[in-house]
Amino acid sequence: MSSWYLKAQRLRGWKICKGRTSGCPANAFLGGFLTQVYELEQKGFDSKTFADYRELGGHDAVISALLSGDVEAGFVRSGIVEDWLAQGRLQPGQLSVIEAHPADPYFPLVHSTRLYPEWALAAMPHVPMEDIRRVSNALLQLNGVLAKRSSLSPLTRPRIICQWNWPPALWALLPLRPKT
Repeated sequence: MSSWYLKAQRLRGWKICKGRTSGCPANAFLGGFLTQVYELEQKGFDSKTFADYRELGGHDAVISALLSGDVEAGFVRSGIVEDWLAQGRLQPGQLSVIEAHPADPYFPLVHSTRLYPEWALAAMPHVPMEDIRRVSNALLQLNGVLAKRSSLSPLTRPRIICQWNWPPALWALLPLRPKT
């Protein structure tokens, strides 16, 4: 659900980013920091000393810092780069994603971390499937790249939204919590 981007195409893989300056919106953002450092921890790196993390205040600020060269790598949630591309603010090939996961027809956005629920939607068992479908489709059409660029039109499996598994998101946070 999020990615670690690099400006230079020649830099590949998590290891090459060790010791580099990495921009993030804030260290409390799930899609802009926590999921990426959790991936580092899972690969055996000490995320606290892996890079020089710079909190930049927002996802757009991270992309701007990457493009200007103020940071060498950056954390942003999925969909941000696609929005910039759709708006013409970014050209294809200007940024590359570290260790991108294969494309998935149910999540067509590029990502370098496992998928986590960001905005959960659940339906009670008594709600008619047609109502679930209408609400799901309406939400996917809200100014996002999924509605504009996805092959999921209309969403044919709306209950997939209800099948997110919350424990991995919680496990991602545990090793990263501040020690008291």
